[in-house]
Amino acid sequence: MKPISFVLSDRPRHAVARAALAGVSLLSLVVGAAAQEATSPRRGVSNPPAEASVQLQELNVQGTGRGVGNGLDGGAAVRAIESPTGPVSGYVATRSATATKTNTPLIETPQSISVVGREQIDAQKAQTLTQATQYVPGLFSGTFGADSRIDYFNLRGFVASDYGLYRDGLQLLNYGFGYFKVDTFGLERIEVLRGPAAVLFGAGTPGGLINQVSKRPTVDPLRYVEVGGGSFGQGYAAFDLSGPADDSGHWFYRLTGIGHTGGTQVDGAPDDRVYIAPAFTYKPDGATKFTFLSCW
Repeated sequence: MKPISFVLSDRPRHAVARAALAGVSLLSLVVGAAAQEATSPRRGVSNPPAEASVQLQELNVQGTGRGVGNGLDGGAAVRAIESPTGPVSGYVATRSATATKTNTPLIETPQSISVVGREQIDAQKAQTLTQATQYVPGLFSGTFGADSRIDYFNLRGFVASDYGLYRDGLQLLNYGFGYFKVDTFGLERIEVLRGPAAVLFGAGTPGGLINQVSKRPTVDPLRYVEVGGGSFGQGYAAFDLSGPADDSGHWFYRLTGIGHTGGTQVDGAPDDRVYIAPAFTYKPDGATKFTFLSCW
């Protein structure tokens, strides 16, 4: 907001009203009123009164939003509103679209929900959904131990592996050993909703569900490449590319991929898999956006 300057009238009542709106200290008001009283005409005095006015310094009016810094300096930036499908700033999310399928603050969501953001996944070095959710309350990850094929979960005492796994709000129908296994490298956040949610999601488990939110195209260019290895001859290579696809600012893309190879602690159970996820976003104006997500 532009700086605002206030000039008070020579009448005390106008000075009080405008000073209250401008947030002027009472001391400045008293000084201005005293100066005006001293120059006011009195009975028996023929000299014309001198005009008196009080001029305030320019005030830098800023919003009350929570700044990124400590808020002491006048140039502290205001924290941007978090997207329910975008990155989490730090480890604590503020918004989610899983419980209500709308952009709702977590503090206003009438259900218990935990969000594991991309930064927390990277800090834990989680390679599987089981590893990424081991600190979520009410969720027992890895019911039968380490497994490179399937992720097993018990959520509030109910099995959530068959009908409780979702991808971007859509159910992944798993049965027996035919599972949809999503690589955590392609996820922006993992949201665990506790309690029944059949009103919005249909048939499920009373314990709740696990919604995996995919990475989406970014406005700013992103170029990321990672390679690594580990025990049992494991090796992997990953890339994450995103940014504008045209000069007009209407099309955006993201291409995420990772490939694993090598063995595991169990003989005959290799860890060979490939994941690639192209995504496109079309934004015709500031209030409309269409996003296409895919993965192999």
